[in-house]
Amino acid sequence: MKCSKPSFSLAVFLTFSSLILSAYSQSESQDHEFNYDESSGRGPSRWGLLKPEWRNCSVGRQQSPINIGAVEVNSQLGDLQRNYTSAPSVLRNRTEDVALFGSIKTLGSRDKPLGPVNPENIGYPGRRYYRYMGSLTTPRCSEGVVWTVFEQVKTVSSLQAEALRDVLPPVCVYFLNSQNRNNARPTLALNGRTVRVTE
Repeated sequence: MKCSKPSFSLAVFLTFSSLILSAYSQSESQDHEFNYDESSGRGPSRWGLLKPEWRNCSVGRQQSPINIGAVEVNSQLGDLQRNYTSAPSVLRNRTEDVALFGSIKTLGSRDKPLGPVNPENIGYPGRRYYRYMGSLTTPRCSEGVVWTVFEQVKTVSSLQAEALRDVLPPVCVYFLNSQNRNNARPTLALNGRTVRVTE
């Protein structure tokens, strides 16, 4: 099966997954309690039914990811400011997804130490961005997350693609050109939310 061209949702995922996943670490006990396969009974449409504390995944009104359509121009958004520091990092295979962690004492057989990672060195792919209120994209699906999505898609290096290939089973990401494996939550309704964009 051939992988399709990247969607805007994929661009959102690639831009922000490292920031969100590094800020939110699931416990090891949660790793296999949900997945992305609807036929398993533990796919995204059922996450809110699997545990009472995951109810927000089903009933939340500000869930992510979304498809960005109509937007409101907002001149007050301004240029983004950032304040990060470099830290040793590890790319960890959590079976259902991949996470970038700062402080890991033990490595699994498929974890890949990345050495110091400084988000300051990543750079912004442009000045124009979208902003909306949303949620984490895995259970608990906690809301109140401010999503900032760059309009311009940022690419990854072959070394970064290899790092993903090393820790994940086959994944359909356009730059990997491999077998399909869905590991992303489907897009969800806006439910009246406003998506703002810089001028």
